[in-house]
Order: sequence, then C-alpha cells, then structure tokens
Amino acid sequence: MIHDHLVAGLSVFYKSSGNSMWPLVQSDDACNFYPIQAVAAKDCIHAVQKEACDICKGDIVFCQVQRSQQYYAHIVLSIEHDYHAKEPKYWIGNIQQRVNGWCFREHIFGILVDSDERLRDGERTVHCTLNTVHCTLYTVH
Repeated sequence: MIHDHLVAGLSVFYKSSGNSMWPLVQSDDACNFYPIQAVAAKDCIHAVQKEACDICKGDIVFCQVQRSQQYYAHIVLSIEHDYHAKEPKYWIGNIQQRVNGWCFREHIFGILVDSDERLRDGERTVHCTLNTVHCTLYTVH
C-alpha cells in the first residue's frame, strides 16, 4: 500500500514500528514520505525531484532491497558506482549500519521529509530530516 501510493505520486503518512532507526525515527513516530521520482507527481505537488545522483548517503528512503525484494524505510548507508550496471547501487540499512541489501534508483520510491514523536512527559519534538540525516530539533512545551 505504501509503495502503491508513492508510485502514484502521493505522499504517505504512517506510524513507524521498531527502533532500527533510533534516534532519528523511533517506534510509533508519525513519518511523512514524499514520492521520489524523475517524473513529477500530479501537478508537481508533494514530490521530491531527485535524480539518481542526488540521492545521498544519509537519506532515509522507502525502497525495495534486492535480492530479497523486501520493503524498508531505512537509511542509505553508502553508494557504490557499479561499473557493470552503469548506475549507482545504494546500500540500505539501519542506523546501526546493519545492511538490509542494495537497490538501484528504480527501487527507491519515497524519501522521509519529517517525523513527529510524542515524548512521555507530554512535550512534542519534531525531527525534520529533509533529505539528510542532519536533524533539526524543535521542542514545543
């Protein structure tokens, strides 16, 4: 369902699960992914226009890793320039550097633009990733 929405050019808002991306994204964070595609989404609304060369190490992407064909919302750990494929190969994994697999640009469907978490003491903190792992933290009391 997430894949289908992103391919259709729609943004996706969902609750994350697990702690593999902690502290950037935590379990139960509300995550907002925008489609990432070479062709603009309908009327260029809510689409992040990035060519393959613009996908960077540290971007949090929604992708389908190869060879397992499993979907992940994980971080681009490294980029390998595959001589045989003549295109970049993106190594995907969690924040602890555990590799899930690799993918080409055609297997990357969305990019995390923000996540929102509720803290136990009632404060609200917003992590804005905006295409990189460098986070800006805002706390509202």
